Amino acid sequence: MLLPIVVISVFVAMVGGAVGLAIAGFRSGGNATEETTVASETQTRRTLPPQLSRNGRSRGNGRGPAPLPPDATVTFGAEREVAEIDDILGALDRDLVGLLPIKKKVQEIAALLLVDRARQRFGLEAPRPNLHMCFTGPPGTGKTTVALRMADLLHRLGYLEQGQLVHAMRDDLVGQFIGHTAPRTKRTIDRAKGGVLFIDEAYYLYRGVDSQDYGQEAIDILLQVMENERDKLVVSSSDPTRG
Repeated sequence: MLLPIVVISVFVAMVGGAVGLAIAGFRSGGNATEETTVASETQTRRTLPPQLSRNGRSRGNGRGPAPLPPDATVTFGAEREVAEIDDILGALDRDLVGLLPIKKKVQEIAALLLVDRARQRFGLEAPRPNLHMCFTGPPGTGKTTVALRMADLLHRLGYLEQGQLVHAMRDDLVGQFIGHTAPRTKRTIDRAKGGVLFIDEAYYLYRGVDSQDYGQEAIDILLQVMENERDKLVVSSSDPTRG
């Protein structure tokens, strides 16, 4: 059975046990009952207060709070409350009827990112997760709604500076003449920096049968920015022809 929407991406390299605890803590309903601790030579555990800022992590500039001691304890129920992501998940549940697998996937992504943020607090550096996404499904199945909620979620967890979503289509990226595509694509990207660039019907960018089409130039620029500036921009796309 094909799902109306598929959320693709977000791969975070984590230890299996830590991820399991994070998901359990994320679904505990806000109670500070599920904890994960970095092991140390001593058995002393110390519960720490939540982070003061939702953007306390700072992958891009390297400036962040001092790492926690190895015997510290992080409570993921408290971490979730600090990030205020329950409001986003509640809004997603209200906006979309059904689509339980999609809502579950968004919860799992949030849980993994909470783990990644906790690892940062312990000084465990890792490459920034690849957060670019693709949404597939027929028109009217909530692709844009999910993209909006994901932008807000990533902002509250500190992965985006602003969290705005810029909606773009082929005409916003591809020019009609030589030399028009690159400036047009870069202007759209600049508007989206700090948030999410949502490319609606992204498959229209490429028209292989037309030798005079400049869609490939826009694609090349997007791919370069998605890799080199992934800490400043998340690119998501929709494809109503699949799913």
